Amino acid sequence: MCSIKRVARVALLTVFSFIGSALGTDMKYPKTLEQYEMVRSGLAADELASAKNGATNLVVSVGEEFAGSKPMIEASQKLAASESLDDARAAFQVISKELAKLVEGQPGFFVMNCPMMKDGIWVQTTPKIGNPYKGKAMPECGEIVKK
Repeated sequence: MCSIKRVARVALLTVFSFIGSALGTDMKYPKTLEQYEMVRSGLAADELASAKNGATNLVVSVGEEFAGSKPMIEASQKLAASESLDDARAAFQVISKELAKLVEGQPGFFVMNCPMMKDGIWVQTTPKIGNPYKGKAMPECGEIVKK
């Protein structure tokens, strides 16, 4: 199982690196966005353990890249300690609001919105919807808000 996670992590880094190189830009916040994507995909699949694993690493990367962002650090810690998908999703929502602001203007990112939730935004690197708030119940519920 660990090797699968390692392969997924390497694949995500490759995707993020490719996006940055293809667009001729240096991607900001690479560690945080990599771990965020692991959390997002875990929540979209209703896999709490996977989301928490990504969140544990997210705590470290947010601390390194956003040392001054108390809301992101606290939400990352809450997500890593979550006992339920609902708790994890609530913490993820706080992180998503902050990241959506930070990726604005960076090429290669899509800010998505779940119309069934108040402030149900999240960030992805592809236009294919993978809703982290509704999981397997409604995986494609959402719309692109910003490219």
